[in-house]
Amino acid sequence: DRIAGLIELTGKSGKNNQPYLDLSANLINFNLLANIPVTDKFSVTAAWRRSYIDQWQNFLFYRLIDDLDNTNDPIQSTIIPVIKYEDINAKISFHPSDNLEFNINLLYGSDDQSRDFELIQTKDYYRNESLNGNNAGVSINMNWQANNEWFHYLSAGFSSLDKSIIDETGELKEITEIIENPGQGIGKGKGLAKTREKSYTRLTSDIDNGTNHLEEYRAWWKSTYDKNNFRTDAGIGIVSDMYKYRFFAQQTEQNIQSDSIVDNNKMTLINGFLQERFNINDV
Repeated sequence: DRIAGLIELTGKSGKNNQPYLDLSANLINFNLLANIPVTDKFSVTAAWRRSYIDQWQNFLFYRLIDDLDNTNDPIQSTIIPVIKYEDINAKISFHPSDNLEFNINLLYGSDDQSRDFELIQTKDYYRNESLNGNNAGVSINMNWQANNEWFHYLSAGFSSLDKSIIDETGELKEITEIIENPGQGIGKGKGLAKTREKSYTRLTSDIDNGTNHLEEYRAWWKSTYDKNNFRTDAGIGIVSDMYKYRFFAQQTEQNIQSDSIVDNNKMTLINGFLQERFNINDV
């Protein structure tokens, strides 16, 4: 809800003795944040965001529509956007003691966007650009203060992303339908008159289609030993990434595939570090 400034992200600890609920909304989406302390050591925090501009055509929706209708201009164009997204986040926290904490994090999100163009002139055209995406993830974290000198941290998780883009271009063909007896025998003409209804059908000529799938597995362990003026940090982690990508362009009238790209790959990275700090003077 800002156009400039600094962004700070702070994760909710979930360690709360009282339940709370936070509701907010703007012209695009609705937000809900809730915390439920099940016991003194167990709590659940969840957040939900859902757009409703696709259901409620408010002022902002009409500002996003570029509708040019000039009778003096032989070319008329219409642009209709569609925006629809949803995000769900949940965090389950368990504190068996003051020195030990476990967190399970869950994430799911969906994003649907499209822009529809219609160009009315001597020969009518249309173009539809749509994007659909889904991402999901789960992770577990552990923070353990073993004693005054030792601290351990463990994190492991999985995340995935599926995304597809479809662009269609074609011709708008006008169809005029003549309806017999529209009045069903009622009226001066006893319903024997005829009426004309005009509509358009879309004849697709070109399609650009692309799909993308990503997966990541991650695990990380870090330990800290802090005593007197010496502090030692050590850790080891592994990350495995995989992606699949496919794109093709096709002309439907001639059924000709004009371009295509298919690729997939996988990479695994293992890393570790050791760091020693020494304070010359006592702080």
